[in-house]
Amino acid sequence: IAYGIAVTYFTFNTILSYVLVSGSQLLCSEKIGKNRMEDAQNVFALSIWTAFLVSAVVTVLGIVFAEPFAKFLGARGDAQYLVKETAGFLRFLFIGNIFHNFISVSSGAIQMDGGAKLVRISGCTTCIVDIAGDLLNIFVFKGGLAGMGAATAFSNICAALVLLVYFFRKKRLFTLNPTFVRLKYFPNLIRLGYSQMIHGVAAFFGNTAINRLSISRAGLAAMFGMTGYKKVLL
Repeated sequence: IAYGIAVTYFTFNTILSYVLVSGSQLLCSEKIGKNRMEDAQNVFALSIWTAFLVSAVVTVLGIVFAEPFAKFLGARGDAQYLVKETAGFLRFLFIGNIFHNFISVSSGAIQMDGGAKLVRISGCTTCIVDIAGDLLNIFVFKGGLAGMGAATAFSNICAALVLLVYFFRKKRLFTLNPTFVRLKYFPNLIRLGYSQMIHGVAAFFGNTAINRLSISRAGLAAMFGMTGYKKVLL
């Protein structure tokens, strides 16, 4: 049940990544199509550094306010006793937040520059490390829900390190150099990605409302059923 409450975090995390991924890919494709490679570099640098900075703030706030956030997501009423367990899981997810958003924003750009194989390896790394981490957590460390969160965070870190290989190539289009950031592209970035952001916001508040209603109206049994449903989807 605590897992079913906490995984609503994933829809929360897509709010930032949706707008940056959509806006960045559309703008970069446009600039590359017009052979304006430096402009494409500027757009990517703006997107990735926006992701870094916002994710860093969200991570700190998420770790500090994990318990109030857990209550907001639905760990209240009959589920009040699950606050600490849910918060423990959330803290590790917030630790992995910056790496998850780095993967989301950089994957599309790397694919545009001929790095599709590297992106696939990164995706496989996420799955393998997460599954292996969950198994170790269950049979060796017995870390409960917090251990599952740690496995997820570590899988994001490993996948991000795989993608980081691209930025050490001598021949590459995109760079992590912050001097390439151009704020003039920010309005277009938001304009092109805001519809996806609205989708993420709606999904987050919709799932949160379902959590709360399931617990307050139908009890923990209903939330248990919703947890199984979410595990299938996520």
